[in-house]
Amino acid sequence: VANVEITKAAAIAAGTTEPNPWGPGHSAPLPGYCRVEGVMNRRTGVGGEEFGITFILAMPDKWNGDFLMQGGAGSNGVVMPPLGLNAAGDTPALLRGFAVVSTDTGHKSHHPGFDFAFVKDQQAYLDFAYLANAEVGQLAKQLIAQHYEKPAKYSYFSGCSTGGREGMILSQRYPTIFNG
Repeated sequence: VANVEITKAAAIAAGTTEPNPWGPGHSAPLPGYCRVEGVMNRRTGVGGEEFGITFILAMPDKWNGDFLMQGGAGSNGVVMPPLGLNAAGDTPALLRGFAVVSTDTGHKSHHPGFDFAFVKDQQAYLDFAYLANAEVGQLAKQLIAQHYEKPAKYSYFSGCSTGGREGMILSQRYPTIFNG
């Protein structure tokens, strides 16, 4: 795919964990999965700052046939582990067999909390506002279809706060990317 760099592709063994992004400890033991990391549209922007839409896709060995994109938080700028933690119930989506993708929406946060310094770069702002999630969602669907040799039956987006804003924008601007 044009303007996409795959920076890592690895088989992750069943039983591994991810650090808990919201507090101490780690996730529950995860199923075996293929982890694909990459960057879309890498470029140098305003002030010489490096930009690019970073993503991580997790494709479980025991796939349920569905895909979930998890929304971001705050001002984004960080790629959260692709677990689908905010997707209904106590069991994250990856543990339920969903392929899950996460993105930083095209910029790196320079400090904890809300960091909107990236808005000085118009393309970075547009990526955050609405472009990045649509592009990553479409790419993830292509990678899933290639990996499993068939497309996802259903595609979902889940998020709250900034992720909720992203979901509303996706439903309005790109109504055919996700089923729900």
